[in-house]
Amino acid sequence: MARFGMGIDLGSDSVKIVQGRFRGETFHVVKARRLRLPPGEDHAAFLKRTLAGEGFRGAALLGLTGKDIIIRYTQVPPVTPQRLKTLMDFEVSEIIAQSGGDVVADYALLPLDEGSEEEELVLLGLVKDAFLSARMEALKALGIRVQGACPNALGLFNCFLKNGDFRSEELTLLLNLGAENCDIALQKNAQLIFARNQSLGGRAFTRAIMEGLGVDEVRAERLKQLKADLTALLPGRRPEQAEERLARTLVGPAGRLFSMVQSTLTFAKNQSKMYNLKLGRVLLSGGGSRLRGLDAYLSQNLGVPVERFDPLPRVDLSALAPESAREVAGHGAELAVALGLAEMAVDPRFFRITLLPEKVRKRLEFRRSTAFLIAAGVAIVCFLGLSFFKARTENAHAAAWQRKVSEERHQRDKHLRDYREVERANRELAEKVDRLARRRNFGAALVKAWRAVEKHLPAEFWIRELKLESVPFRAIGEEGTRASRSPAVPVGRSARDAAPPGPEIPTLVVVGAGRQTGRQLVPALNDYVAALREEEDIRLVQRTDKLGAGQLEFTLYLHMVAPPAAPEPVGDKDGQQP
Repeated sequence: MARFGMGIDLGSDSVKIVQGRFRGETFHVVKARRLRLPPGEDHAAFLKRTLAGEGFRGAALLGLTGKDIIIRYTQVPPVTPQRLKTLMDFEVSEIIAQSGGDVVADYALLPLDEGSEEEELVLLGLVKDAFLSARMEALKALGIRVQGACPNALGLFNCFLKNGDFRSEELTLLLNLGAENCDIALQKNAQLIFARNQSLGGRAFTRAIMEGLGVDEVRAERLKQLKADLTALLPGRRPEQAEERLARTLVGPAGRLFSMVQSTLTFAKNQSKMYNLKLGRVLLSGGGSRLRGLDAYLSQNLGVPVERFDPLPRVDLSALAPESAREVAGHGAELAVALGLAEMAVDPRFFRITLLPEKVRKRLEFRRSTAFLIAAGVAIVCFLGLSFFKARTENAHAAAWQRKVSEERHQRDKHLRDYREVERANRELAEKVDRLARRRNFGAALVKAWRAVEKHLPAEFWIRELKLESVPFRAIGEEGTRASRSPAVPVGRSARDAAPPGPEIPTLVVVGAGRQTGRQLVPALNDYVAALREEEDIRLVQRTDKLGAGQLEFTLYLHMVAPPAAPEPVGDKDGQQP
């Protein structure tokens, strides 16, 4: 582990540099710079000119983005590390051959707990050899030892793990918006799910203002920084005409940014085979994230919280010179990638890929394979032997802590299962009590109903059969008033079969017939039903009837208990239907 680490974020219009070291679990920043890159100047020449005499030291890791680096993914079957190396070396050699030999690459297996069990996902990074060599040589001339290059997205991911508000089981999308490019990383449970970079940045908003308002670039940039506000387009706002017009010019690039987030989720699901991924939160960083209202606009369209990610409150800045402290104050979001790269340069345990020029890589391989390193290896073994005992002690403590956590988690899961079982039993008991409460007045209901049937029965009719049923409330409709005249049970079907289960009420089923002696049977039956509906204890009467030659067969359903009140009753204050 290096004592000091330096992260260098090579942006399209600026260079961000952070240098520091770990003391315990806290990263202490000793130097930090935000340097504006003059238009048209190369990174290598700019680094030589500006960093001379700055006193930067330690191992450095370069961050790459945009067209400077390509990130690809490939699926491989589960194999041993040596077999994986063979497969990936073959694929990388084919890519290098196709590109004319001016490309260097590195890869890493994504340690996903979910997804397909038949395939594993490998992240592959590629960069032009000449591009990387020029920048590494420029830093080497300044006495800076460069470990290699890495995609900005990985620096952003590692910065969040160390300095962000981590939430278990949450799928977090990290979006670093630069001037011309943006870097995206998806993480869940401290695992990298997906990383990519795209050619979309803050200058897209500047160009949109230039085209929409017909102003030059300087004026457009000033308007973007001082007056542009996307919240002017959100519901509930009543902006001034000039403010709204300025905001509308930004809708195009803001919409492309929203679409890019959606497409990233789709790509991530397809590549990782984790089709149930659901976005929980978006964190914005980079200079482009300073655009007012961008977080609110994305949150409104994505339906998830969108926040700005500032990692500086989680690190120690006490060693910074006053000038550097003033330079980075309020710009923590812009330094997120550089800070993550600096922490990676110090601690090799962070997830990474390391891109090196071909000649550097061959030189490292040669050193590893030569015999004169054996003596140095013996010394290292002795040192490692001493470190082993210390590490074994620390590992024992870690294992004990892990066992304790595992036991506590097991106990918590047991309590949760017990709680759910008790909750289920209580729910069943409550349902039984409710059913018993509904049925306790069946006897009284039968007597009252029979008295009403006998009291109003016309002379032309007689009763063939009486039945007491427990009918679901939904089978009779939810009118619940005597004024209801629409039968809810079709002819030929029982009330129980006519509707899905629901709250049950006692229902007296009266099966009868009539023979015409004087007045018409149908009017007589209508009068009989009307009289039953006027009874105080009969809430609803339904009927089915069949008319023959001089005869009438009928079935009446007398519902004896008023249905439960609806959550939001419809009608007037007396409960009558409109």
